[in-house]
Parts: sequence; structure tokens; C-alpha cells
Amino acid sequence: MSKPYITEDDVLVIPTDCEPEYRWWAGGQSIAKTLIELGASEHCWKLYSHEDYPEELQEGASRPDQT
Repeated sequence: MSKPYITEDDVLVIPTDCEPEYRWWAGGQSIAKTLIELGASEHCWKLYSHEDYPEELQEGASRPDQT
């Protein structure tokens, strides 16, 4: 199965053949949680979430590996 990813232009891509946990449209986890897992930039975060940019993603915080 494919995994979600963020493009160089900060576009969040959630393939329809990804794990069910990423399918927010079908009861999966929130987009915010996926963005955190992917280590989204602040710009990307603002494109997809109305919530404040999470502390764990701010400059200097350890970030998860991006694919």
C-alpha cells in the first residue's frame, strides 16, 4: 500500500490505496495527525489545518523521518 507524503510544493498527498488509518474521509485519523507524522513545514500545516502549528514540529524539535 502507498503511504501519504508531502510534495516539494507542500501539497499533502494521501493516496486512495494507503492504509485505512490515513483515510480521514473514511473515519481514519485526522489530517493534523498525518501532518505531524510526516513532519510538515509550518507553511504546509497552514494549508491544511486551522490549528496552531504544533510544538513538536517547530524549529529545533526532533522531527520524524520524511519519505
